[in-house]
Amino acid sequence: EVWGTGEHLGLGVRWKMYWRPDGAFREEINGAQMSFSWGHDGCTQAEGWKMHSDVKSIEQKGAVWEVDHNGFAQGLELDDWEVTALGSWIKASLWLAPHALDYLH
Repeated sequence: EVWGTGEHLGLGVRWKMYWRPDGAFREEINGAQMSFSWGHDGCTQAEGWKMHSDVKSIEQKGAVWEVDHNGFAQGLELDDWEVTALGSWIKASLWLAPHALDYLH
């Protein structure tokens, strides 16, 4: 777990990130006026992710989600999935894990 305080959109907030070696993570930003979070379940066998040029089937990925400032939760797909997962994996050094090589090229 790592955490810190700062400003987001000019408002004072506290940021936290939790992660596991399997790629699962949760990040959250909490403040008096807003709170939101996002994460990944660490599973590598959920919904389809990307098509390899040398493979005729779709690779598998784990669920990536976000909860907005209104409390609305939704799953992320395509580039939203990639940006959210990779950004957090880089912060936690999870992109260095051997299983992450299947998703990076």
